[in-house]
Amino acid sequence: YVVENRIVPKKVREVIIGCDFGSTTAKAVCITPQKEIVFSCYTLSKGNPIEDAKEIFRRIKDYLGDGRVLALGLTGYGKDLLKDVLGADVAVVETVAHATAGLHFFPDADCICDVGGVDVKIMILRQGSVVDFRLNSQCSSGNGVFLQGVAERFNIPLGDIADRAFSAKAMPNFTMGCGVFLQSDIVNQQRKGWKAEEILAGLCHVLPLNVWVYAGNINNLAQVGKKFILQGGTHKNLAVVKSQIDFIRSKVPEAEIYVHPYSGEAGAIGAALIALEHYQRYGKSNFRGFSTIEELTYKATTSKDTVCHWCPINCQRSFIDVYIGEGEGRPWSKVPLPPGWVRLIVNNACPKGLVEDEKELKVVRERMERVKNEFPNIADFVKKEAFRVPTRQKVH
Repeated sequence: YVVENRIVPKKVREVIIGCDFGSTTAKAVCITPQKEIVFSCYTLSKGNPIEDAKEIFRRIKDYLGDGRVLALGLTGYGKDLLKDVLGADVAVVETVAHATAGLHFFPDADCICDVGGVDVKIMILRQGSVVDFRLNSQCSSGNGVFLQGVAERFNIPLGDIADRAFSAKAMPNFTMGCGVFLQSDIVNQQRKGWKAEEILAGLCHVLPLNVWVYAGNINNLAQVGKKFILQGGTHKNLAVVKSQIDFIRSKVPEAEIYVHPYSGEAGAIGAALIALEHYQRYGKSNFRGFSTIEELTYKATTSKDTVCHWCPINCQRSFIDVYIGEGEGRPWSKVPLPPGWVRLIVNNACPKGLVEDEKELKVVRERMERVKNEFPNIADFVKKEAFRVPTRQKVH
């Protein structure tokens, strides 16, 4: 089972860029019009999507030189925030990006299981199309950051988790379920005398249960299919891969299980492939250019006016305002924004926090009503007017 293929940079004149701006890392790949992967890079997230983008595109510029960018595709948590700022041609939903990357290498896959840093995505496919998917980003019990956090407590580097887990001669039994309860379970096992490598082995062993049953709510794995693709950065850990294979084979003995050749970059590859389709259809790109991205002017605000009030948690959000020369501004906001600037909202715990407050909700509704009036639903109009019965006319 190949856990990771290294992408060797190859100099070309024209590329399509795919970027995956996640919550913990930002990743990018460059592909040719022939779909060959010629470059990749990543950076740990600084908590500021503009700085993450600048860092990523500096590296791409150093690689590409005076080469040409044919198209740009984005996916991940930052896709909607950065689409207009970077001039992306497509902003791809994560499940679509990961499914596209998996099907590119395994067109007859029945299921793609992507375990990332902070979420789990399970896509069920039939004849190359997604017919069902499960997404869990609320619970940490089955994702990579949970494993990484435990390893850091034991002062074990991320790259050594698999080797240390395989060195264990025995392992404690952990209960499937919430990451909070798992944390207390780990403390209890330490009190019983279990060592760090044995605890890591136990956590890798229980991870598939948390992925498929607890997070994915899939109790009958045989109904999913026979060909399973494992991708996402967590599957670079060979101990996790071994546990996944053992679990899947225990439920589906005849299963075919493959690890995506570029598991950590799958989202970015999917975004690049969809951006390529856009270029082939339209022949042009909205990409703003490396110099424009490098010179982006922005200001960040974190104050009582940026606190989210959509729920009792009251997340302390930050507003990152970027000048791009376009946009209506936000004169109605508690933190007013002049025309020509766009606002990125970060550090929100859920999608609700991307809407600033009730005032923005009102603006969005007015905009939707304006679009509805400018582009009426003809079918709805015909239904009301074309078949209207005059009041004095009798119907037989």
